[in-house]
Amino acid sequence: MTARPAPTPEKLPALVQPVLEFFGKQSCYDFLPPSSQVLALDIDLPLRHAFCVVTEHNSTFATLWDSQSQKLCGMMTVTDYVKIVLSMMNEPEKMEAYWNSPIRAWKDERPDHGRPRDTIIQVDVEDSLLSAIHLLYTHNVHRVPVTHDGNLLYVISHLPLLSYMVSSEEGMNSDLFSFTIQELEIGTCNEIASATEDFTIGELLQMSMERGISTIPIVDPQTKKTH
Repeated sequence: MTARPAPTPEKLPALVQPVLEFFGKQSCYDFLPPSSQVLALDIDLPLRHAFCVVTEHNSTFATLWDSQSQKLCGMMTVTDYVKIVLSMMNEPEKMEAYWNSPIRAWKDERPDHGRPRDTIIQVDVEDSLLSAIHLLYTHNVHRVPVTHDGNLLYVISHLPLLSYMVSSEEGMNSDLFSFTIQELEIGTCNEIASATEDFTIGELLQMSMERGISTIPIVDPQTKKTH
């Protein structure tokens, strides 16, 4: 099958418009599940305990709460956990002290990316889903907390948004979805990161951070098949 040419920049807005209209009409409240679990950690909690809580709840992130200012103040994600582990591996003599230090100390040390350290990117429950998507895109983040009057209700991320769109006939009402990934020139098809079974956990974590990826296929060097 011969691939069609990719849509021109002039035609893309018309293809994307139905999707934008769909998300623009849906509020974050409409998106909330009937029941959900949100995890918030006080930033005076030691990192050791924070890891335990996140693991027990089988979560890849937690919203951070400052009990002194009585407000949400950030997010701690699986990427942060990996960076902390790598830091401990590189400086094992400091591991015990770092492990027992509070989240607040870690938060004060990490880059603020030009934002005040005590603020958090968030969206109100009455705002549109398009507003939430705009925040995800413009701030290059993977999650945005949904709040109301300062209370944490939910955390929006990419996958639930995509699932919500796919489950709706209106959400998929665009010719955009008739194009292949080759025609739209999206996805990663070259220089794909991979590893073999003899890679150490440390090497895998380091590769994940360096390449900015969350999944690494394990390839059998003999058969070239993935596990």
